[in-house]
Amino acid sequence: MIDEELAATINGVWLFIAAVLCFLLQAGFGLLEVGSIRAKNAQNVLLKNILDACVAALAYWAVGFGLAFGEGGNSFMGLSFFFLAGYDDYISFFFFYVFAGTTATIVSGAVAERCRFRAYMIYSFVLTGFIYPVVSHWVWSEDGFFYGKVIDFAGGGAVHMVGGIAAFTGAWILGPRIGRFEYNEDTDTWISRPIPGHNSVLAATGTFILWFGFFPFNAAAGGNIVGEGLAQAGRVATVTALAGAAGCLTLLSVGIYFRKESTIDLGLSMNGLLAGMVTTCSGVGYYDPWVGLFVGSTGALVYYGMAWVMEFKWRIDDPLGAAPLHLGPGAWGMIMVAFCANPAYLEDASQAGIFYGGDGTQLLWQLAGVAADFVWSMSTCSLLFWTMNYFGIFRVSEEAERMGMDLHHHGGAAYKRGSVAPFAESSHHDMEKGYEGTDDNTSKKDVAVTDGGDEFQSPGKRKSRGSIASVDGLHRRYSSASNAINIGAL
Repeated sequence: MIDEELAATINGVWLFIAAVLCFLLQAGFGLLEVGSIRAKNAQNVLLKNILDACVAALAYWAVGFGLAFGEGGNSFMGLSFFFLAGYDDYISFFFFYVFAGTTATIVSGAVAERCRFRAYMIYSFVLTGFIYPVVSHWVWSEDGFFYGKVIDFAGGGAVHMVGGIAAFTGAWILGPRIGRFEYNEDTDTWISRPIPGHNSVLAATGTFILWFGFFPFNAAAGGNIVGEGLAQAGRVATVTALAGAAGCLTLLSVGIYFRKESTIDLGLSMNGLLAGMVTTCSGVGYYDPWVGLFVGSTGALVYYGMAWVMEFKWRIDDPLGAAPLHLGPGAWGMIMVAFCANPAYLEDASQAGIFYGGDGTQLLWQLAGVAADFVWSMSTCSLLFWTMNYFGIFRVSEEAERMGMDLHHHGGAAYKRGSVAPFAESSHHDMEKGYEGTDDNTSKKDVAVTDGGDEFQSPGKRKSRGSIASVDGLHRRYSSASNAINIGAL
């Protein structure tokens, strides 16, 4: 037997290493997001992802951790440990800070390419300093009113649902990107005009990093590695891997079946992988390996259905599918705990899943947790985003959106001229045609920079509705330091 002091040291080292590895999720989100948007906004997106981690560190240190785990509070929120006063377990703080940062990063992809810089800073601070900490207090603090009743092992509700709801309300209130949806007067219908990302290699690399990060994210949520904790961590990693694989293969198959005229969809497969792992988070510590296949595949289908409704019924533009990816599978995963939790892994056998002989009481608690998370997050996020929108600080100007925020805000494009930028500004229709659809006498550098939903035309051949200038012209206009950064537009 290991003595208690050594066991505590080993557990602390385990939690610290896991937290550091989880921090790589920020890099994964950044690469996935930058690859999934147009090249003209690459710098802007990456800077915002970096600032997610920075703002979350300050907000969670100053306010968030105290609201989540502070003593002397009530069942709704904690009321101490602000600025970590009186608290010295810095490993625990760092671990939960990484979780808070993940919540904020989820929103980034949903509002990409049209959210103002100052609005991004504001909502990141409020989300990590107030909205998310209150929910985590309910379920993870011993004083919380859901503690010991609602099961949320690794944050399927507290992290993914909250982040997904924030992403949903942000994308909804902010509105779609210019040209993303087009109204057809002849048929009296709206047409979805997908705006493809500029680099699938970056997006896929980000997905691999996220897959890697999910293992310590889920496995370390149990806290300990000594004794039974080691077996649990191994089982959690196994369930996570199987769930991701099942989600990926499920949506790969769905894409092949429903899109027979198209090529096999990389983006859909990547989101299926991530949706499968998101679905496991709430109950992964209490699942047998086969459950990973079940919840991963069904969670991916939930994502697919919600993404379809958001795009084709509600016309909500979410460039990465962040809202359906985290909200739908997060909520579904919370519910699945009531069916799939094995009593052999639970401290309280009465919380057993229905598939293992449970009486259904836990299902009521899980539904209550989903409802509470939804009401709190939807109301607070809607108020936050509506207020910023009302005062005109949420969305960038039309000029900045069409031109691209790299040139308008940050002093220059992320890529050198003649690399990938021209392709990055095209619509889905013209991306499929490539440059072969332009005049034979038109060089690539003459192709107009347009917003994603507008026509991708050769300047010398026909008008382009969204054209600002040629690629070379934009670089010449915004190359000098004196007019490189438009601070007032941030």
